[in-house]
Amino acid sequence: MAELRVELLHPSPQSAVLVLSGQADARNYPPMMAKINAISASRPQRVVVDMSGLEFLSSLPLGELVAMSRAVKLHGGRVVIAGARPAVREMLSHVRIDQIMPCFDGVDAALSAP
Repeated sequence: MAELRVELLHPSPQSAVLVLSGQADARNYPPMMAKINAISASRPQRVVVDMSGLEFLSSLPLGELVAMSRAVKLHGGRVVIAGARPAVREMLSHVRIDQIMPCFDGVDAALSAP
């Protein structure tokens, strides 16, 4: 089974960074769900999903990211994506997720964007 590494950085009312690396699929995404639940409970204004180390993202974990985006928006926040590799970014564009969660080249750009 492919490994998914998940880390939550800088959780605060202002922002949180969810770092995903490895491969996210239906079998290994539960650790990601725990972090998503923690993020949703803290109601940050901005959530950056750092995908710079993510090699693969299947539809089930992607759906959970969309659900997190909706939950964060309910409290006036925004979820953005940072550093997605070309194959992942192409998939996000193909399914139009980049219209829901804007994509930035890196975490710093995502945190500082309006």
